[in-house]
Amino acid sequence: MAAKASIPIWNDLNQIYPSSSSVKRERLRWSKLINKFELTYGSKPKYIIRAPGRVNILGEHIDYSLFPVLPAAIEQDILVALRPTSPIKSSSFSASSSSASSSSSSSSSVNPVIHLSNVSDKYHSSTFTLTHDPSKGCDRGWNVDLDSAKGWDKYVRFAILESLAELYPNGWAKGNGKGIGPNSMDIMIDGNVPPGSGLSSSAAMVVASVLTFIISNNLEKGKTKEDVINLSIASEHRMGLRTGGMDQSASVLSIPHSLLHLEFHPRLLPTPLPLPPSLAVVITNSLAPHSLTDSAPEHYNLRVVEVLCATRILLHRWGLSGKAGKKRIWLREALDLWSGGKQGRNLNSQLDYRKLLVDTLDEIKFLRRENGWTEGEMIQSSGLSKQDFDDVYLHYLKIRTDRFHLYERLYHTLTESIRVYDFAQTCRNIASSSSGSSSFSSTPTCTKSLLYENGMRNHVNGSCHDHNETNKHTNGSTKMNGCSSPFTTYVNGSPAKINADSYDPQFTRLGELLNQSHDCMRDIYKCTHPFVDELQSNSLRKGALGSRMTGGGWGGSVISLIPIQQVDTFLQEIRNSYQPYKDISDDEFAKAAFATLPGQGAGVYVIDEYQNEFTERMSQC
Repeated sequence: MAAKASIPIWNDLNQIYPSSSSVKRERLRWSKLINKFELTYGSKPKYIIRAPGRVNILGEHIDYSLFPVLPAAIEQDILVALRPTSPIKSSSFSASSSSASSSSSSSSSVNPVIHLSNVSDKYHSSTFTLTHDPSKGCDRGWNVDLDSAKGWDKYVRFAILESLAELYPNGWAKGNGKGIGPNSMDIMIDGNVPPGSGLSSSAAMVVASVLTFIISNNLEKGKTKEDVINLSIASEHRMGLRTGGMDQSASVLSIPHSLLHLEFHPRLLPTPLPLPPSLAVVITNSLAPHSLTDSAPEHYNLRVVEVLCATRILLHRWGLSGKAGKKRIWLREALDLWSGGKQGRNLNSQLDYRKLLVDTLDEIKFLRRENGWTEGEMIQSSGLSKQDFDDVYLHYLKIRTDRFHLYERLYHTLTESIRVYDFAQTCRNIASSSSGSSSFSSTPTCTKSLLYENGMRNHVNGSCHDHNETNKHTNGSTKMNGCSSPFTTYVNGSPAKINADSYDPQFTRLGELLNQSHDCMRDIYKCTHPFVDELQSNSLRKGALGSRMTGGGWGGSVISLIPIQQVDTFLQEIRNSYQPYKDISDDEFAKAAFATLPGQGAGVYVIDEYQNEFTERMSQC
């Protein structure tokens, strides 16, 4: 099982990025990070830890109810340059001092010191000490000075705190009883996942931070990808955001050129899902103000609690309160109790699973109330006392509301899960059919590798490369691979528009499922934003097969499925028609709107000079 695999260790960028042009681009970026690290800390890093952002193709706000989702890692990522240092020495080192070197610091404390900086000067640097007081029960006595955290560094601190509490539960003594405490760390971070875009920059930061702690303290031996995911999820829960695990799982488990069909129940199960190679995934950032953590009590966390309360009331109606007890039961678990008990169904069949979702839509109709439910009404229908209901549900997360919209939350959860099932099945049908290789009448027949290498590589992230190459897969015409040709079919020197009548019906179905998802999030789950809605409808007018908001909601990005040869034309028309894009530079637009390849999950790159040292270290573990 992929989740039980060990943490990937790399020594070549070709193992990480999916195309030659992305490797070329990233090599420059990585070199800049290494050089800046050496200038700041006095010597090179030993490792670069990488964690990608993710795009969720379908399955929004259902992972925390344990239903499958369809994410993929993107090429944009968080990089952490790391050099572990001895915890015996620390100083008043300032990462802003380019001449400082932690190796020359004077002895003043046995506590590990974390020097944290960013490759970009617009982000602050910070230094904090890891302390342990066994008399304090909170966090198993560990402290990372959270009170002084501000901005982006809070993600790093929460991840380190969670890792300390779980991996050093007895304080300085490691689990092996040798009494070896955690190391100090020199850290420099670089990220190109747009914050607030719905592409999980925060999850990527947390995943990278957890991996950094593990590698710094020689704990990677025996650790699995699932261990990294669990630590990362718990870290974000510490911050007050009840994520379901999709973002962290996608960042860790993804593989190149494939979506993940990601199941959470009864166990974490990632399965590769082929996306038709003649379709491109285009991400467009709405540029709407967006902060899931700050707005969580009224938005994200409230939705989680509403789904939980609705599930509890549904279980009580089914006569299953006794089996649930006082535990929080997620909707996917509740369906197992209902189908395996009262209904006596065997859900080994996927068709049975889909039918169960459809049947449950009828079961939840009693939850409809025009003005929602009050707290008292929910308690009365739950089978629990007020004290127990408050403790288990209403005090579970910080929320602010006086009305709970239970029917709408379960309706979205169930119908979105049906859409995920249908999308995955349609992708499998396309992959197994001969029509999958040529699904548009005006699309030239190219192999998957040619579509990726000669097409996608030149416009990923909006950048243009390989200007001297030519693309001869354009209905006989030849165009230079600049900013327009990689995705565009040319007829008589002009970009060709594909008529909707030429779409394979299965491709049309994929687009319809995305559109239905967005409609439900906008009208039923109420988690979109006016900017996002405008951008989504505009994308459909400009030729997208389907478009939807992606991410936690209330801002963020829109994803669109586009025939691969129309990406350039689509992006240009979006640039010209979406008002927020008219006021930004070309460089800013390239970061806000781009086609992406499903990419590699998180891992660790060992700097060349330290590869022998790392190999010896691993052999001694």
